Amino acid sequence: MRSAENFSKLLLAKDLGVLANPLWDLENGDVVERSASKIVKALSSFLVEAKEIHIVDPHFAFEKARCRILLEELSVVATRVGCREVSLMLHVHGERTGTFAFFEQQASEFAKKLPIGCTVKFSRWLDDPGGERFHNRYVLTDLGGVKCGDGIEDGQPGQTDDFNILSIAQYEHRWKIFVQGNGLKFVDAPSTIHGTKQL
Repeated sequence: MRSAENFSKLLLAKDLGVLANPLWDLENGDVVERSASKIVKALSSFLVEAKEIHIVDPHFAFEKARCRILLEELSVVATRVGCREVSLMLHVHGERTGTFAFFEQQASEFAKKLPIGCTVKFSRWLDDPGGERFHNRYVLTDLGGVKCGDGIEDGQPGQTDDFNILSIAQYEHRWKIFVQGNGLKFVDAPSTIHGTKQL
Protein backbone atom coordinates (compact mmCIF):
# COMPACT_ATOMS: atom_id res chain seq x y z
CA MET A 1 0.00 0.00 0.00
CA ARG A 2 1.31 3.46 -0.94
CA SER A 3 2.01 5.87 1.90
CA ALA A 4 0.02 9.07 2.23
CA GLU A 5 3.12 11.18 1.54
CA ASN A 6 3.19 9.89 -2.07
CA PHE A 7 -0.02 11.83 -2.62
CA SER A 8 1.00 15.01 -0.82
CA LYS A 9 1.14 16.97 -4.08
CA LEU A 10 -2.24 15.84 -5.38
CA LEU A 11 -5.03 18.39 -5.56
CA LEU A 12 -8.59 17.24 -5.06
CA ALA A 13 -11.37 18.88 -7.04
CA LYS A 14 -12.70 20.61 -3.93
CA ASP A 15 -9.26 22.13 -3.30
CA LEU A 16 -8.72 23.64 -6.74
CA GLY A 17 -8.10 27.35 -6.96
CA VAL A 18 -5.46 29.72 -5.62
CA LEU A 19 -7.46 30.60 -2.53
CA ALA A 20 -8.18 26.97 -1.67
CA ASN A 21 -4.68 25.55 -2.00
CA PRO A 22 -1.29 27.30 -2.29
CA LEU A 23 0.01 24.48 -4.56
CA TRP A 24 -2.25 25.94 -7.25
CA ASP A 25 -0.56 29.35 -6.97
CA LEU A 26 2.13 29.00 -9.64
CA GLU A 27 4.41 31.93 -10.44
CA ASN A 28 4.33 32.33 -14.21
CA GLY A 29 3.74 36.01 -14.71
CA ASP A 30 3.60 39.48 -13.28
CA VAL A 31 1.55 42.67 -13.19
CA VAL A 32 3.40 45.27 -15.27
CA GLU A 33 2.87 49.01 -15.41
CA ARG A 34 1.93 50.00 -18.96
CA SER A 35 4.82 52.36 -19.61
CA ALA A 36 7.44 51.68 -22.25
CA SER A 37 10.29 51.61 -19.73
CA LYS A 38 8.49 49.22 -17.33
CA ILE A 39 7.40 46.90 -20.15
CA VAL A 40 10.92 46.71 -21.55
CA LYS A 41 12.32 46.14 -18.05
CA ALA A 42 9.90 43.25 -17.51
CA LEU A 43 11.02 41.68 -20.79
CA SER A 44 14.72 42.49 -20.45
CA SER A 45 15.82 39.01 -19.32
CA PHE A 46 14.56 37.69 -22.67
CA LEU A 47 15.71 40.64 -24.74
CA VAL A 48 19.37 40.82 -23.75
CA GLU A 49 20.10 37.12 -24.26
CA ALA A 50 17.82 36.06 -27.13
CA LYS A 51 19.10 35.51 -30.65
CA GLU A 52 15.64 35.88 -32.17
CA ILE A 53 13.02 38.34 -30.94
CA HIS A 54 9.53 38.30 -32.42
CA ILE A 55 7.08 41.01 -31.41
CA VAL A 56 3.50 39.94 -32.19
CA ASP A 57 1.04 42.83 -32.04
CA PRO A 58 -1.95 43.06 -34.41
CA HIS A 59 -2.63 46.62 -33.25
CA PHE A 60 0.85 48.00 -33.95
CA ALA A 61 0.93 51.06 -36.20
CA PHE A 62 3.80 53.47 -36.85
CA GLU A 63 1.48 56.46 -36.73
CA LYS A 64 0.78 55.70 -33.04
CA ALA A 65 3.41 57.35 -30.85
CA ARG A 66 2.83 54.81 -28.06
CA CYS A 67 3.90 52.01 -30.42
CA ARG A 68 6.96 53.85 -31.71
CA ILE A 69 8.18 54.70 -28.20
CA LEU A 70 7.97 51.10 -27.05
CA LEU A 71 9.76 49.70 -30.10
CA GLU A 72 12.49 52.32 -29.78
CA GLU A 73 13.19 51.51 -26.12
CA LEU A 74 12.97 47.79 -26.76
CA SER A 75 15.54 47.99 -29.56
CA VAL A 76 18.03 49.84 -27.35
CA VAL A 77 17.84 47.17 -24.62
CA ALA A 78 17.90 44.31 -27.14
CA THR A 79 21.17 45.59 -28.60
CA ARG A 80 22.58 45.90 -25.07
CA VAL A 81 22.86 49.61 -25.66
CA GLY A 82 24.73 49.18 -28.91
CA CYS A 83 27.04 46.34 -27.82
CA ARG A 84 25.65 43.69 -30.17
CA GLU A 85 23.75 43.33 -33.40
CA VAL A 86 20.21 42.03 -33.12
CA SER A 87 17.33 41.36 -35.47
CA LEU A 88 13.77 41.98 -34.40
CA MET A 89 10.79 40.57 -36.26
CA LEU A 90 7.57 42.54 -35.97
CA HIS A 91 4.35 40.66 -36.77
CA VAL A 92 1.47 43.04 -37.44
CA HIS A 93 -2.03 43.03 -38.91
CA GLY A 94 -2.18 43.55 -42.66
CA GLU A 95 -5.37 45.64 -42.61
CA ARG A 96 -4.54 47.91 -39.67
CA THR A 97 -1.19 49.17 -40.92
CA GLY A 98 -2.28 50.86 -44.15
CA THR A 99 -1.11 50.14 -47.66
CA PHE A 100 2.18 48.45 -48.39
CA ALA A 101 3.67 51.73 -49.65
CA PHE A 102 2.51 53.67 -46.57
CA PHE A 103 3.93 51.08 -44.19
CA GLU A 104 7.24 51.04 -46.07
CA GLN A 105 7.51 54.82 -45.88
CA GLN A 106 6.70 54.90 -42.15
CA ALA A 107 9.19 52.12 -41.43
CA SER A 108 11.92 53.90 -43.36
CA GLU A 109 11.41 57.08 -41.33
CA PHE A 110 11.47 55.10 -38.09
CA ALA A 111 14.94 53.71 -38.87
CA LYS A 112 16.35 57.06 -37.69
CA LYS A 113 15.10 56.22 -34.18
CA LEU A 114 16.74 52.79 -33.97
CA PRO A 115 20.32 52.24 -32.80
CA ILE A 116 23.02 51.18 -35.23
CA GLY A 117 23.26 47.39 -35.10
CA CYS A 118 19.50 46.89 -34.89
CA THR A 119 17.50 45.59 -37.83
CA VAL A 120 13.75 45.15 -37.88
CA LYS A 121 11.98 42.80 -40.26
CA PHE A 122 8.22 42.76 -40.76
CA SER A 123 5.51 40.26 -41.52
CA ARG A 124 1.91 41.35 -42.07
CA TRP A 125 -0.82 38.78 -41.43
CA LEU A 126 -4.59 38.35 -41.70
CA ASP A 127 -6.97 35.93 -40.04
CA ASP A 128 -7.11 32.69 -42.00
CA PRO A 129 -10.71 31.58 -42.69
CA GLY A 130 -11.01 28.23 -41.01
CA GLY A 131 -7.72 28.82 -39.24
CA GLU A 132 -6.34 31.06 -36.52
CA ARG A 133 -7.49 34.53 -35.47
CA PHE A 134 -4.78 37.16 -35.13
CA HIS A 135 -5.68 38.79 -31.84
CA ASN A 136 -3.40 38.30 -28.83
CA ARG A 137 -0.03 39.96 -28.28
CA TYR A 138 3.18 38.02 -27.65
CA VAL A 139 6.91 38.38 -27.34
CA LEU A 140 8.47 35.19 -28.70
CA THR A 141 12.18 34.45 -28.55
CA ASP A 142 14.41 31.43 -28.97
CA LEU A 143 14.49 31.29 -25.15
CA GLY A 144 10.73 31.27 -24.56
CA GLY A 145 7.68 33.47 -24.86
CA VAL A 146 5.42 35.87 -22.98
CA LYS A 147 1.77 36.73 -23.55
CA CYS A 148 0.93 40.39 -23.07
CA GLY A 149 -2.74 40.86 -22.33
CA ASP A 150 -3.48 44.49 -23.17
CA GLY A 151 -0.80 45.40 -25.69
CA ILE A 152 2.89 45.91 -26.26
CA GLU A 153 2.76 49.68 -26.22
CA ASP A 154 3.10 52.71 -23.98
CA GLY A 155 -0.12 53.19 -21.99
CA GLN A 156 -1.71 55.85 -19.80
CA PRO A 157 -0.50 56.59 -16.24
CA GLY A 158 -2.03 54.18 -13.74
CA GLN A 159 -2.66 51.40 -16.27
CA THR A 160 -1.26 47.90 -15.72
CA ASP A 161 -1.18 44.69 -17.71
CA ASP A 162 -0.71 40.98 -17.03
CA PHE A 163 2.38 39.42 -18.59
CA ASN A 164 2.44 35.61 -18.46
CA ILE A 165 5.20 33.20 -19.44
CA LEU A 166 3.92 30.72 -22.01
CA SER A 167 3.99 27.02 -21.24
CA ILE A 168 6.05 24.86 -23.58
CA ALA A 169 2.93 23.76 -25.46
CA GLN A 170 1.66 27.34 -25.83
CA TYR A 171 5.07 28.59 -26.90
CA GLU A 172 5.54 25.89 -29.52
CA HIS A 173 2.06 26.54 -30.90
CA ARG A 174 2.58 30.31 -31.27
CA TRP A 175 6.09 29.81 -32.68
CA LYS A 176 4.63 27.49 -35.30
CA ILE A 177 2.08 30.13 -36.31
CA PHE A 178 4.22 33.26 -36.45
CA VAL A 179 7.76 32.06 -37.04
CA GLN A 180 7.02 29.05 -39.20
CA GLY A 181 4.00 30.70 -40.83
CA ASN A 182 1.44 27.99 -40.21
CA GLY A 183 -2.03 29.15 -39.16
CA LEU A 184 -2.57 32.69 -40.44
CA LYS A 185 -2.84 34.22 -43.90
CA PHE A 186 0.45 35.85 -44.92
CA VAL A 187 0.00 39.25 -46.60
CA ASP A 188 3.47 40.62 -47.29
CA ALA A 189 6.89 41.33 -45.84
CA PRO A 190 7.88 45.01 -46.13
CA SER A 191 11.55 45.91 -46.42
CA THR A 192 13.89 45.32 -43.50
CA ILE A 193 14.96 48.55 -41.81
CA HIS A 194 18.38 49.16 -40.32
CA GLY A 195 18.92 51.46 -37.38
CA THR A 196 20.96 54.57 -38.08
CA LYS A 197 20.97 56.28 -34.67
CA GLN A 198 24.35 56.61 -32.98
CA LEU A 199 24.06 55.93 -29.23
